[in-house]
Amino acid sequence: MAAFIASRDTPRERHVVETTLKCNGNWLDAPYGVDVMDPLAWRCAARFRLGKPIFSRPVKCPCCASGLLDIYGIHATFCTGDGDCVNRHNAVRDLIVALAKSGKMSVLDREPGYLLSDSVSGEKPADVYFHNWKLGQGLCVDVCIANSLEFSSDPAPFNPMEPLINKENLKRGKYQAKCTERGYLFMPFVCGSLGGFSDDAVVIMKEIGAAIAVTQGQSKGVAVDRIRKRIAFAIQKAQAMSWIRRGVMADVML
Repeated sequence: MAAFIASRDTPRERHVVETTLKCNGNWLDAPYGVDVMDPLAWRCAARFRLGKPIFSRPVKCPCCASGLLDIYGIHATFCTGDGDCVNRHNAVRDLIVALAKSGKMSVLDREPGYLLSDSVSGEKPADVYFHNWKLGQGLCVDVCIANSLEFSSDPAPFNPMEPLINKENLKRGKYQAKCTERGYLFMPFVCGSLGGFSDDAVVIMKEIGAAIAVTQGQSKGVAVDRIRKRIAFAIQKAQAMSWIRRGVMADVML
């Protein structure tokens, strides 16, 4: 298996490896009756997970007018046209806030703009801000979705977690020192477009799960598992909407 992983260089080959990561298929078992997709969205998300074509042919992307809408839907998951990436990001952010509040955690509804500046329009390292996370310090959580199929020309053997680790390091480089100077803790919450979570994201989900377990009388393991599944589901549902919209506009949906 190690030799197989090391030899995977193209996005299509990496897809096979990425889907073997722990928790990458969690969304398939999300709590029934809580998280739902319509049948077309489900088929698109399932095709993306299986590496099957979502569109019948590649065409110019109708949303950004500059990229190629590949048949596997990879471009659509990171196209900046028409705000689909923002919608996906916000869906994850809002769900984290809702889950934290269900555990009676002290968390802000809106991203504060004053944490690193005296101005309300300053840098915003906290998509989600937790009061009193540890030893009286607040925690800034920056939500980010990494492209699980991101291609790299690095000759080193491919690590399936590489796209998430790269995003995590990027976010830390941008905000870690600044938050520390102001007395805040900082953690990036990085998820993969195919599934999977960064180490910091796992830590945050475990803390939220522990809070929910206490307030709702659940097992911590069960609470954390449900959180993983619900966040993974939210990502796939948002991505399905981006595939459907582009497919309808380009008239190439299968």
